[in-house]
Amino acid sequence: MLSSPPRSRTIRPAAALVLTLTLAAVACGEPPAPTQPTAADRAASALASDIRPAEQHLHTLAREVEGFGGYFIDSNGVVVGYVTDLARGEALRRRLEAAVRAGRLGSRTRSIAIRKGQFDFPSLARWRDIVSGQLLGIVPGVVMSDADEAANRVTIGIDEAKHPGVRADVMGALERLGVPVNAVRFIASGPVSPDVAQPVASTAALALNRDLLDVPSPVVAGYRIFAPGPCTLGPVVEHNGNAAAVTNSHCTSAMYAFDGSSLSTSDFATIGHEQLDPNATCGANCRRSDAVVEYLDAGVAWDLGRIARTVNVTFTWGTAGSLDVDQGNPTRDVIAVVGYWDVVTGMEVYKTGSRTGTTGGVISATCSDEMGSDGFMRACSIRSTYYSSGGDSGSPVYTYIPGTGGAQVRLVAIHWGSNSAGHFTLASYFSWVTSEIPGTFVATRPSPLSAYITGATDVNNDPSCRLRYQAVVTGGAGEPYTYAWNTDGVIHEDYGDVVYAAFPGAVDARFIEVTVTDAVGATVTAGLGITTGPWYDMCYT
Repeated sequence: MLSSPPRSRTIRPAAALVLTLTLAAVACGEPPAPTQPTAADRAASALASDIRPAEQHLHTLAREVEGFGGYFIDSNGVVVGYVTDLARGEALRRRLEAAVRAGRLGSRTRSIAIRKGQFDFPSLARWRDIVSGQLLGIVPGVVMSDADEAANRVTIGIDEAKHPGVRADVMGALERLGVPVNAVRFIASGPVSPDVAQPVASTAALALNRDLLDVPSPVVAGYRIFAPGPCTLGPVVEHNGNAAAVTNSHCTSAMYAFDGSSLSTSDFATIGHEQLDPNATCGANCRRSDAVVEYLDAGVAWDLGRIARTVNVTFTWGTAGSLDVDQGNPTRDVIAVVGYWDVVTGMEVYKTGSRTGTTGGVISATCSDEMGSDGFMRACSIRSTYYSSGGDSGSPVYTYIPGTGGAQVRLVAIHWGSNSAGHFTLASYFSWVTSEIPGTFVATRPSPLSAYITGATDVNNDPSCRLRYQAVVTGGAGEPYTYAWNTDGVIHEDYGDVVYAAFPGAVDARFIEVTVTDAVGATVTAGLGITTGPWYDMCYT
C-alpha cells in the first residue's frame, strides 16, 4: 500500500475522444456465449477443495467451539449463534461478545442469543461445495448454492418455473453424492441478471456533477459510464500507483477476458481503458469477482476513495432513490475496506448506482455461488435486499461509519446483478477483486491527521523536573512527519516526536503543544495542560 495516496489528482491534459452514438450502440453488443462447464471442471475447481477466505473466520470459530453452526444478525439487531450442543453455548457467546465489543458485527447489534443447531458449519460448507461443484450450472434449473448461516442449512436455489422436475433431480443427486437431504433447503430463485443497461440512443443536456447521469469531474464512483455497456463506475482507486477505477467485467466487450475496452462518461468522451480482466479462476466461466480494472487516461481529474452522495436513500424494493447529487455534500469518503470476516448476514449495506441512486438493504447471504442468466458463474457473492436495476452494474456497495451521518463509509463490494422476482441483489466482495486481480490497490481516503501528547514521564527523578513528552500521530498522508514544539517552559532536548522540557515553578499556566506536519503539508496542533500527575505534585506544588 502506498504511504501517501493523493486526495485528488489531475494528470497531464490530453484531447478527449468523443464517440458517435452509432459506435457506442455497436460496442454494447452481447458478450460471447460461454462454454458449458463439465462435471470434471467443477470437481477440480477450488470451489470443491479449499476453505474459502470469506469463511476462514467461521472455520476458526468452529475449531474453537465444537459444533459451531454459524451466526447472523436478525431483524431486531440480535446476534444469533448456532451450536449443536447447547452445553457449549456460553463458549460461543463469549466469542460473539468479543466480536461485538471489537465492532466486528456492525452497529445494529443489541444482544446475543444462542440457538441449538443441527449441523456444524464445516459440514455445511463441505456439502455446499459438493452442490456447487457437481450440480450448480450442470443440472438444469440449479442456479444458486450457499452454506446458509441464518438457516443452519445448505440453501439451494432452483428455478422450478422453467424446470419443473429440478427438485426431484437434485434430491436424487444429493443421495448419490452423500449430502444429507435434511441438511438442505430449497428456495425459488431464477438466474440473476447482470445489471447492464440497454445501449443509449441519445443523451440529454449534460452538466458537471448535477446528477449521476452527468459527467463527473473529478471522477468519483457512482456515475454512469460506458465500458462499453451502460453501467456504473465503481470504486476509484490507485492500482500499482496508477489512477484507476473498477467496474464489472460483464460491462466490457468480453467477460473474464482482456479486450482493451474503452471507458467513457455520459458525453461519450473517453476517460480510460481496460487494463486487467483475468480469465476464469474457479472452473470454466467462473470467477469470484465480476470485476475489471480500468486505467484512467492522462488529463482526467479523479478523486481517490470517493463515492457520489445523492440527496436521499430508499429502502423499499422497487423504489429508486434520487439521482440528484447533494450539492452541499457531494461525496462520501471511503476510509476502510471491509474484510471477509466483517460481513455478516443481517448487516445493513448501501449501494449507489446510476440507474436507481442510493438504496439500502440487508445482507441475506455472505458467500453464495450464483449462476447468472448470461451463463457465467460468480462464486462467493454477497446477496442483499437493496434495490437495483439495469445500469447499476459496477456500483460501490458500502456500510456507514457510525457517527458520521454517512459522510464516511467502509467499502464492501461491487454490485453486479439482481433478480426482480426474488427481490434480491448480488455483489462481489472488493476483497475478492484485490485477490483475483494482481497488483497493489489503494481504495481508501487518507484518514484525517490527528495527534495527541502523552506524558509527563519523569526522567530518573531529575531534580530540575525535566520531564518527557511524546506526540502520538495517526492518519494524514503518512510519514515523514515533522514536529514543532512550543512550551511555556524550557526545551532541553528535541527528538522529533519526543521532547524533554522543564517548567519553572513560578509559571502559573504550564502548557505544552506540538504542531505536526505530514508528507503533503497538512498540519494539526495538539496541546496538553500540565496540571496533574505525580511529577506535577513533586515539581510544582
